[in-house]
Amino acid sequence: MFVAEESAEPVGMAFGTVDRERAGAAHLGGMWTEPARRGRGIGQALAEAVFAWAHERGFDHLVLWVTEGNTPAIALYERLGFAATGRHDRLPAHPALGTFEMERTLCRPPAILQ
Repeated sequence: MFVAEESAEPVGMAFGTVDRERAGAAHLGGMWTEPARRGRGIGQALAEAVFAWAHERGFDHLVLWVTEGNTPAIALYERLGFAATGRHDRLPAHPALGTFEMERTLCRPPAILQ
């Protein structure tokens, strides 16, 4: 788990786990940034930490699930090189909310797309 802090206050978090459905894939999860501090690069820094963690462990792909309609998160993930895979599901805690999977290749050292 990676935690972003400002003045010793936690302002964001993300974690990486092994994707049990696919060999060679890791999962980016728990991505959150305090709403008042969004748009300042915290999410990108957290994602980069997970990219480095996954790359160091030899994973080929990084996958995540994002809530449909979460436009800021989807835009961030697309800027980071993720693309939709076509897989859809429902959020277990809130079945009325749809989610979809996104994936990014990690075959070479991770580089943030500008």
